[in-house]
Amino acid sequence: MRRPNDPLLDKLLSAPADTSASVALEELLRCADPVITTVIGYYRRRSLVGVDDAEEIASRVRVRLLLKLRRLRDAADEPPIASFTGYVAGLAYNTVHDLFRERHPERAQLTKQLREVISASSRVTMERSADGLTCRLVESEHRSAVLAPDARIHAVERLLHDAGGAMRFHDIVNALDRGSSTISPPAAAPEISIRIEQRSALESLWQEIRRLRPLQRAALMLNLRDDNGGNAVALFLLVGIATFDEVADTIGVSRDDLTVLWNDLPLDDLKIAARLGITRQNVINLRQAARQRLSRKMR
Repeated sequence: MRRPNDPLLDKLLSAPADTSASVALEELLRCADPVITTVIGYYRRRSLVGVDDAEEIASRVRVRLLLKLRRLRDAADEPPIASFTGYVAGLAYNTVHDLFRERHPERAQLTKQLREVISASSRVTMERSADGLTCRLVESEHRSAVLAPDARIHAVERLLHDAGGAMRFHDIVNALDRGSSTISPPAAAPEISIRIEQRSALESLWQEIRRLRPLQRAALMLNLRDDNGGNAVALFLLVGIATFDEVADTIGVSRDDLTVLWNDLPLDDLKIAARLGITRQNVINLRQAARQRLSRKMR
């Protein structure tokens, strides 16, 4: 069943003339500004974006929102906006994520290339450990050469040799991105803390959450709280680790469903139970099992 549009859009969708529609568009953009400012303010307070970046993000969000609203008025098959504020928030988070990726296109390309050459190498292996993805030299008396010798895999081997045979993949990317090989080998049991400053730990946490069973993911994510009791799911978007759509997929809801839920997160156990069609105790048990698994993996 097609979900109706947010009532805030009624004036725009029912406007009989272009002039009236233009006035309705301006009103909606004004309604969106506080939401956009709130999202950007979260980044500004944590010094993740500067003044110029904030203005760029706000401008992009307004343009994308304007295009969406025009399509919504002109095209009958355009997906609806069930929650206007939720949609604007998701749009703002995704816009910040896009900006972060644009800042470091070379790093993104390097990461992709290194994954490819390591996967094709018989001399280096990559495995998941408590410290995230870890690369190791393969000890063998008869090591076969890769099909196409590549300077990048030789650089990786040198780094691993200098580090004692093992390094985190994240550190290898950092070293080659900077042209440096002065990286320490991975610690046996690093202290993991969910803070913005520790992006690599947060990336590892996100990957482990994605590996949970669907109901465990939903029970955990829908109730995930920050230190102030607020929506901790937003953290993954704020540092550019996941997009709004990826968060929705991990929870097991559609993008539209998440926009409706977004302003109410975190949900209490009774609401989660109702959504999942299980009991409140089931929700508690699922979340406890998820946390125990994450604790073991991140230890």
